Amino acid sequence: MYVLMIVLIISGLMSFYVLVNAYQLSLLDKLYSEELARENIHSGLNLFLAAPFQACDSLKQGLFQSGMDTSLIYAQPWGMFGLVQASGIHGHRNASQWVLVGQELSTDRQSALFLDDQKSTLVLTGNTLLKGTVYVPSAGIKKGTVGRRGNER
Repeated sequence: MYVLMIVLIISGLMSFYVLVNAYQLSLLDKLYSEELARENIHSGLNLFLAAPFQACDSLKQGLFQSGMDTSLIYAQPWGMFGLVQASGIHGHRNASQWVLVGQELSTDRQSALFLDDQKSTLVLTGNTLLKGTVYVPSAGIKKGTVGRRGNER
């Protein structure tokens, strides 16, 4: 009787150990797959950045000739920047990330001003002079006054 009880206790402990080990392995496999999906995001972004940025670009790239790894990139203009949505897929796991991509400034085209479009106008007063490329709201630019002094240009 005691032998049977000891055998049942030992077999219960062994079953518990096997279940905990299997759960731990499945959790590690899930974490590893998610990490590979995040690495696929970086691989896809590197491939995307190797080419010149164009508005509304999309790129679906199979990685490493495996069929399990894919990177999806969608880019659209956002002011002076490109807004890029990058997704990485490994097997049935996926991850995504939003990235702002800036372009290298050239010496012949310098940006003087960038204002976010918040449906308001840019008001210039005094002796204001803007040289270079200016990104202003869609409402435009108008002359204004400060202390009864208007725009002198």
